[in-house]
Amino acid sequence: MTIQELINELQYSIDELGYKPDTHICIDMLAESIDYIAGNVQDTYWEFLVDNDSRSDYNKDNWKISINVYDDEEIANA
Repeated sequence: MTIQELINELQYSIDELGYKPDTHICIDMLAESIDYIAGNVQDTYWEFLVDNDSRSDYNKDNWKISINVYDDEEIANA
């Protein structure tokens, strides 16, 4: 993901989905990752997605945005 793609995803979350600009962001290393399961967690990951799907909670103060991290091999095999 490029800087511009990240900016676009975050701006979309604010403008179109109604996230507050001060919403907290967390980064999740997904458990299905090959490296995670093998215990070989990398220092650097290049593949990630913005997860802006916490809108089921009607209270926007509880909404969170997560950046889901994948290893390169997992994306290549998808």
